[in-house]
Amino acid sequence: MKIAVAQIRSPNGEIKGGIENHIRFISSAAEQSVDYLLFPELSLTGYELKIASSLALQKNDNQLNVFSLLAKQHEMCISVGMPLNLNGFVHIAAVIFVPDGRDEIYAKMNLHGDENTYFTRGENTCVVTCAGQRIFNAICADTCEHTHYALCGEAGASVYAAGVLVSKAGYETDARIWDEQSKNQSMLLAIANYTGRTGGYDAAGRSAIWYNGQLLAEADESAEALVMASETNGKWSGYVQNL
Repeated sequence: MKIAVAQIRSPNGEIKGGIENHIRFISSAAEQSVDYLLFPELSLTGYELKIASSLALQKNDNQLNVFSLLAKQHEMCISVGMPLNLNGFVHIAAVIFVPDGRDEIYAKMNLHGDENTYFTRGENTCVVTCAGQRIFNAICADTCEHTHYALCGEAGASVYAAGVLVSKAGYETDARIWDEQSKNQSMLLAIANYTGRTGGYDAAGRSAIWYNGQLLAEADESAEALVMASETNGKWSGYVQNL
């Protein structure tokens, strides 16, 4: 099994440009035979809270069809971050497109700060089985809540995959939690973060993957990149490819 996290620059509210950049990353991931590709929080639009409601997509939006097609073409699960309108409520969501044409939705359960003004919290967890691994989905502030990791354990997941926006100021604190939880849960923990500026924050970059308390691979602060980890005979190894 091979998992990759995409470290991207924000499209700053330009969904068309965001889709084009996602396609570029998906193509690069396909060349590396990636099974599961994870993008950051609100990756399709950037972390644009004040205009999120106007940018929010519907589950059946035709703009998303390309991801279903690419998931099938490359036999890859693709987790895309976006503001998503579900039954009239806007959520910070990850839509996971799977090769058989289905899509799974995870809506962020733990909102942070001003997010509470613009979004509705999700109520359900989301586990996707991919290449023999049970992948538990998370978004940013979820990763700082011990209760969320407990739910991951109860679900019998082997991978915890989170799209985030973490600033340079907050990265070290959060990274200590990620390292600790990957060890406590004896699992793979994958973090997809932005590089550059979005939503008024200077993103830290440094998207990374840990396994059982060991850092396998980490991007630098400034480059767009794929951070990848592969499992062979129960052993994980990681590497970074700048784009």
